Amino acid sequence: MFEFNPPQMILAIVAGVGPVFVVAALGMLVTLLALMVLVPSAPRLGLVDYPDARKRHHQPTPLVGGLAIFAGLLVSVSLAAPLAATTPILMAASAFALLGLVDDKLDLNGPLRSVMQTGLISAFVWASGITVTDLGLGIEIPSHPGISTAAFLFTVVAILGLVNAFNLIDGLDGLASGLAIISLAGVGLGALASGHASHALTVVVLIAPIAIFWLANMGALGERFKTFLGDSGATLLGFLVAVCLIQSSQPGVEVIDPVFVLWCVAVPVIDTLQVMWNRLRAGRSIFDSDRLHMHYQLVDMGYSKHKTVMMMLAGNALVVALGLVLTTLSSALSLCVFVALVVAYANLKQLSTRILDARAAMTARRSRRRFDSL
Repeated sequence: MFEFNPPQMILAIVAGVGPVFVVAALGMLVTLLALMVLVPSAPRLGLVDYPDARKRHHQPTPLVGGLAIFAGLLVSVSLAAPLAATTPILMAASAFALLGLVDDKLDLNGPLRSVMQTGLISAFVWASGITVTDLGLGIEIPSHPGISTAAFLFTVVAILGLVNAFNLIDGLDGLASGLAIISLAGVGLGALASGHASHALTVVVLIAPIAIFWLANMGALGERFKTFLGDSGATLLGFLVAVCLIQSSQPGVEVIDPVFVLWCVAVPVIDTLQVMWNRLRAGRSIFDSDRLHMHYQLVDMGYSKHKTVMMMLAGNALVVALGLVLTTLSSALSLCVFVALVVAYANLKQLSTRILDARAAMTARRSRRRFDSL
């Protein structure tokens, strides 16, 4: 027989599972309790989403999921590390939750919302010092003290882009929160693969409250807990994912390759860029609302909402797994394949549009034939 002597990585994980389990469980419990309080209170708070031509849910639904997630994260993150280390991100998360709450109540216009988000992000980057200086493949961004450097500006734009990408893709139950969970799980797996078990366990603390909301949003906890993220939740998730990816990939922590960051948020980022490009090409504002997103396209093609969400989440999980394997083999190869993926996605969008147009034309011809036969 052999002597039991597992790798140090396994021992480190086992040693940390106890505290992580307790902290994550507390975050989940607080999120669930927050849902129990907030969902019935949503009408009095004026936080209810009503169906319209674009939002095709069947009945008015509370918009308090983001607040419930924030409550759970506030507890889990505060217990996971000393407050001195978590205060900047908790303050910024509070500001995003509050701004999103105002947006949910007053329906702020796109430009004003973006300006306010930019101010919040700029203040966070300046106060925390978290910046993107390493793009991978030996490419670095100049970084010096001050707010006018390329690294500072790049970081602000990157976080702003992810915040809005998650907000824009929040169109079906479980989609935005599911994508956020997969993105964070990708960071955890990447950290684990590089031998940084403690960082991987930290990601579990972030995922736990989001997972409770995901179950509620998907209806797994019953109608009593049915709620939407709202802008407060979607922007909060985008901010958390962005900060986690930046911290995990930059010097000082660097538990994942900067190129792998692209794979972790491939679906929301590529879909958002594609939609914005199509709006600009049509001479419209990028802040317009429409059904150009892939999830709406799939629903319009005849797939159920549940199946569409499962397809997109499974696809994103496969993309993250592929990115991790490729980046482990070669960062340059990983980047090349990612660019090819972007091109393929763009063509897929065009193909789906053609299929929808062809179906609409066929339906119109059939209708005319039935009318003529009368």
